[in-house]
Amino acid sequence: MLNKFYKKIIARKKVTELQKSFHKFNDDELIKLYFSESFYLETYKDIAEAGIDAFEHYMNYGWKEMRDPSPVFNTSFYLLEHEDVSKSNINPLKHYALWGRNENRKIKYSNSVNRPLETPSGLYEDSYFEQFSTASGGRSPLYAPLMQRDVKVAECDTRFIAFYLPQFHPFEENNNWWGKGFTEWTNVSKATPQFSGHYQPRLPGELGFYDLRLTENMHRQVELAKKYGVSAFCFHYYWFDGKKLMDEPIDNFLNDSSIDFPFCLCWANENWTRRWDGAEHDVLIGQNHSDEDNIAVFYDLLRYFKDSRYVSVNGKPLIVLYRPAIIPNVEKLVATWRRLAIENGLSGLHIVATNAFGFDDFRSINFDAIVEFPPHGVVVNNIKDTLKLLNNNYKGNVYDYSETVDFCLERLNKSVSKNISKNYYPCVMTGWDNEARKPGNGNVFFNATPLEFNRWLKGVDEWSKKNHASEENFVFINAWNEWAEGTYLEPDRKFGYAYLNAISNVRESNIDIREIKRITDKHNSLMKKNGINALYIHIFYEDMLDEINLAINDIRKKHNLDVIISVPHIWSVESVKKAIKVIKPNLIYAFDNKGRDVLPFIKTVKEINNLNYKWICKLHSKKSPHMNNGSLWREQLFQSLLSENIVSQILSLSPSSKFGIIAPIHSVHYTNEFNTMLHSLEACKKMICDNEINEEHFTDFIGGTMFWFHFPTMKNIIADNFIPEDLFEEDLGAIDGTFAHTMERLFSTLFKQKGMLPFYFECDNDYNPYK
Repeated sequence: MLNKFYKKIIARKKVTELQKSFHKFNDDELIKLYFSESFYLETYKDIAEAGIDAFEHYMNYGWKEMRDPSPVFNTSFYLLEHEDVSKSNINPLKHYALWGRNENRKIKYSNSVNRPLETPSGLYEDSYFEQFSTASGGRSPLYAPLMQRDVKVAECDTRFIAFYLPQFHPFEENNNWWGKGFTEWTNVSKATPQFSGHYQPRLPGELGFYDLRLTENMHRQVELAKKYGVSAFCFHYYWFDGKKLMDEPIDNFLNDSSIDFPFCLCWANENWTRRWDGAEHDVLIGQNHSDEDNIAVFYDLLRYFKDSRYVSVNGKPLIVLYRPAIIPNVEKLVATWRRLAIENGLSGLHIVATNAFGFDDFRSINFDAIVEFPPHGVVVNNIKDTLKLLNNNYKGNVYDYSETVDFCLERLNKSVSKNISKNYYPCVMTGWDNEARKPGNGNVFFNATPLEFNRWLKGVDEWSKKNHASEENFVFINAWNEWAEGTYLEPDRKFGYAYLNAISNVRESNIDIREIKRITDKHNSLMKKNGINALYIHIFYEDMLDEINLAINDIRKKHNLDVIISVPHIWSVESVKKAIKVIKPNLIYAFDNKGRDVLPFIKTVKEINNLNYKWICKLHSKKSPHMNNGSLWREQLFQSLLSENIVSQILSLSPSSKFGIIAPIHSVHYTNEFNTMLHSLEACKKMICDNEINEEHFTDFIGGTMFWFHFPTMKNIIADNFIPEDLFEEDLGAIDGTFAHTMERLFSTLFKQKGMLPFYFECDNDYNPYK
């Protein structure tokens, strides 16, 4: 119970302190907008039991004790983030309410769940919380930060070609049709959700609302595409009987030879309509296919074909026609183009049709291949009736994205005839939602996630490698930037770079690690166990070898600690050799890049099961690039766990000690805290329930997953084998919500279940960005 001290202090307050001027009264009212009495009293039972005014307590004492005034505002974060406030000794909530909010200062660590004080009722609640969290500096648990490495693409790898929309810039026709200044962003930014859980609006991340007239935007797009393993862009090309639209970005790309990236074109040869459907009604500008037009368009395309960056098949430039069936006498167009290509110094053309609008007979019109163009050709159930509508007048259709992935992969593997498979290019879409273009009447593929996209892409990649020679091993992606249709690889505010991570994940799943395995097996065969205690380190980042060696070198020598490391399979052979040379580990393992540091740790425990260690310290090369000072957190955890005082005490514990897992107290979180990372706690509780673990033990967890642990107990936990590896998803960089995060939150609980207690020690460095 709270000491009566607080009551006495408040009672002795001078009357003049309680007499507020009108101006002061307004200030307090403003401050109270960010204060939740119910939250404060529910969170801090001592204040409730003392019966004192919650707001008065926080304003005078609570903030100094690092208590939080509401779920929205994190006191310690605000003082840590804004050093000027801390140095001025100003009440942080007062500062934010009166000045900080106008300065757009962050009020809570970005991973925290930020909810408004008064929650809206009804179906929009979940979406509202997520939008509010993003607006106040938070991030979805599925958000993936920018990757810290560049993916390596081998020459024989599948070529991933992303369709690219050059709409994002103002031009005269759009001004006339839609209003001055209209671009595709106009539609994107005004979209609204139509049912509970509907992800709208979809807003861009790093690249922002870019203007494609500025080539620096294209340069950055290419940097990202190359970084993550996209092979080329396929620009949609708009030609209407001699009139071109949206050609400026493509021409800028063509004329800037410093943009070192392959490309090809898809002639979007349909009418442009007010309904965005290419139909015959509400035509804004139409096609007028003719023999003369066919020749004219070829000569306009020729300058692109002759560019050294243009994608070709056996020396023949690749050109996609979106709707060949609407071209009169299309066979004559094909013959004319092939003839003109030869006459103009090309080896020929590789002409490809899309399967849009049910087209499939590409051979009868002498095309070389056909490419899928989802969602065209997708046949799945409409699930609209299963959803809770926000708009009762919603006339759109909703389909399940996971069912779509199943359908497309099954069709590809079972239905695509073998005699056309080498002329059949699969295509995947990251999602589909054209609500932005058709308010209240769009088609939505619900539950689209980077993980499901990864599953689809991995399946078509495997199929394509089996059925295509390297020269024609293409997989198309719809799309790089179709924002108004809800299908894009570019980073957004919800998923960050996760869709791009899916590309790199598929690339890296193809890496041959036989040589790395040979090197690690040879090293491990010479293993000599030096002591009874050890350090285990999962080293993800190749550039941290020297730093890690410096951090562990003295303590390993002083206490004769063995060193065991694991590295991801994506490392180069040279980096593995360097790790052995620099770290000089007793054992080294290379595992698939899956499950963050947690799954490699579990696998390592299984590998060393027969080694009779007593205590092991689990560390990893944590950078946390999505956090402010994420590296500082790693450095201080290393310092805390490897300090001479702590290591000596841990290693001198008697065999009868019941301590099983030991960590600095500043890395501990409590599961009843509102302001900690809660996204996978529900999954933790399910694991507890499914495995008959006492939920009373589930009270805290160690953030950062670095700790000392009693090895015999950990062996027993892992041996229970209730942690199947297939529960760990492909690693797409999500900052929370994965099964690895679930396991991070369970280690302390599992030790308690075995009768071994956690011990959390105080230390001088107490930095923790989660608090």
